[in-house]
Amino acid sequence: MDRSEFRALIFPLTDFEKNKKNSKDTGLPAEFESVRSLWQRDENGFLVLTNKGMNEFAAKSKDALHAPIYDRSLNESFRLIIHHRFNHREFHSTEFISVNYVYSGKLTVTFPNSKDSLIIDEGGLILMNSSIVHRLQIESENDIVLGFQIEKNFLREDLLNGLPRSSMIVDFLIQTMSGGITNFRHLISDFRKDERMKNLIEDLFCEYLDPNILSPVTVASYLKLFFVKVVGNENSDLCLNRKDLIFRILAYIEENSVDISLEDLALRFNYSEKYLSRYIKNQTGRTFSFLCLKSRMEKARFYLIQSELSVDDIARKCGFTNLSFFYRKFKEYFGMMPHAMRKNATFKS
Repeated sequence: MDRSEFRALIFPLTDFEKNKKNSKDTGLPAEFESVRSLWQRDENGFLVLTNKGMNEFAAKSKDALHAPIYDRSLNESFRLIIHHRFNHREFHSTEFISVNYVYSGKLTVTFPNSKDSLIIDEGGLILMNSSIVHRLQIESENDIVLGFQIEKNFLREDLLNGLPRSSMIVDFLIQTMSGGITNFRHLISDFRKDERMKNLIEDLFCEYLDPNILSPVTVASYLKLFFVKVVGNENSDLCLNRKDLIFRILAYIEENSVDISLEDLALRFNYSEKYLSRYIKNQTGRTFSFLCLKSRMEKARFYLIQSELSVDDIARKCGFTNLSFFYRKFKEYFGMMPHAMRKNATFKS
């Protein structure tokens, strides 16, 4: 199958989609119900799509084009899916890592108890961790969304060889592969200006829909290239799962502000400098450098009031080798010079 054949396959509405378009029913297809016993409910009552259930659903679905696609000769732990249009699936989580690429139109992703929805336009994708409760909404005939379903046991070291270990995505994949727990929730990447990503995903689907003896090697190569492009994409927004992460980062900055660098912090938390810098700014509204300066200034004020060290010694103790710079920043931060603060504190006591 070539790209033109693939496009001719996915754009026409199937009978199932035609019925969905004219129906007010937003529930699950009957085939979903037939394998519900293979799925689960979490502690909050949300549906959990299991790997076994997805494989059974693929075998039973009457709408073969929009059922999960896998080939046992390749690996049933990696499935592809062409999501059906007019899709308002209920809130659910999955046992697998999912990737959804907006081939045409848009995709709406919502989360429970969230007032805002994520709108992913054509050329964008969302890579989501397992166990994240969400809902996909594919509203119109022009909205075509192509997905990967990656079971955790599919991840292998050779897929990640050569990728930078300082990347949050690579860290997430490695931790997942080794059975660890990560902060990763989802990543949204914009590939609207990168036609090569669209071609890559088309080629992957073509290979899976029409496999040959070399397909396992070809698919693995496509997947590795996919991760290379995601890791290297600068137009990405990351969402982390643990709310206490920023507090651990701030505590570490506070403890080590005298001689810490962004590189040190990135190595400590195993994230890239760029992602970590953006995350801190998004969470606090302040830059990494400002937070370091703030901590050092508060330390300097403490020593001025609580010790008899000279001002120059305090500056050096707080990591300032350029004394002129220290005096200038101190005046900007506190509105007075160090000697004035010490004198004022002594007068008040």
